[in-house]
Amino acid sequence: MEASDWISLVSVILVAIGGFFTLYQWYKKIKLKRSEYILNILEKIRNDKDIRDTIYMIEYSKIWYNSDFHDNKDLEPQVDYTLSFLSYICYLKNEKLISKHEFKFLEYEVTRIVTNPQVQNYLYNIYNFSRYVKTEFCFSYLKDYAEKNNLLLEGFEDPYAYQKYDYFDKNLNW
Repeated sequence: MEASDWISLVSVILVAIGGFFTLYQWYKKIKLKRSEYILNILEKIRNDKDIRDTIYMIEYSKIWYNSDFHDNKDLEPQVDYTLSFLSYICYLKNEKLISKHEFKFLEYEVTRIVTNPQVQNYLYNIYNFSRYVKTEFCFSYLKDYAEKNNLLLEGFEDPYAYQKYDYFDKNLNW
């Protein structure tokens, strides 16, 4: 091999090393951005007053979902906002936009909320009303998460479950 061949070989090796280093740096940058995204979601859960207050209300089992709920023009939007955000998190997980490992930071809140009997009663009412008016259920990713993890109460999809089970009430007209 001549000197020019050695120089070409060394150049190719250096370019390859530089390419791998650039790829590694890019990979690390993407991981950092993903971790920042998860942190932003966690901060929203902890710092957004409506979400934080709703989660505390649900976690401490305060009675909130009853026949007067849909007349409460302050509480209903707050609960809907929170459940929509949690459904969005489930959407991200479902679409693999956040990994199983990243979801572990959020899993407690999502699971704790979706297993609450009052939340399930509310979702039951909205779900069956959505079916009645032939529209998409607005919390479908939250329901799908609960269903995949066997967290839904028995009879959830049955529009007559409120007649069979004490944990469901019919608070909407369907």
